[in-house]
Amino acid sequence: MLEHRLRGMNAKEQFTELGKNLHEKRRTQRVSVRSLIRIAEWDGVNFPAPGEFRQVETRDLATTGISYFDSAIPRTKNILIMLGDVTSPIYVAGRIVHSQECKWSRDAQWFIGCEFVSRVNSPDPE
Repeated sequence: MLEHRLRGMNAKEQFTELGKNLHEKRRTQRVSVRSLIRIAEWDGVNFPAPGEFRQVETRDLATTGISYFDSAIPRTKNILIMLGDVTSPIYVAGRIVHSQECKWSRDAQWFIGCEFVSRVNSPDPE
């Protein structure tokens, strides 16, 4: 299919089309998901206390990451994401890849893009 599209194009057009094709192959499909999740800043070692998690609203979800709205600007690049039910949550380490100030629900918010790094085991109950 790609070869068929490239026929009749000059070199510059072919280069542009090839670039689009490569970009499309690297991109994972995102699904619009409006949900509430809990996140906490994380140093990568010490598990955050329950009170350090705060609720944020998601926008998109992909196999490689998630985007969400937050009222606070990120202070760290690493976060811990709590997914699922509070009684048996799944924890995922995330790395913030972009943040942009925006308006959401009439309030100033930050739109955050985060890539998933790895699943993290829950701390053992003490």
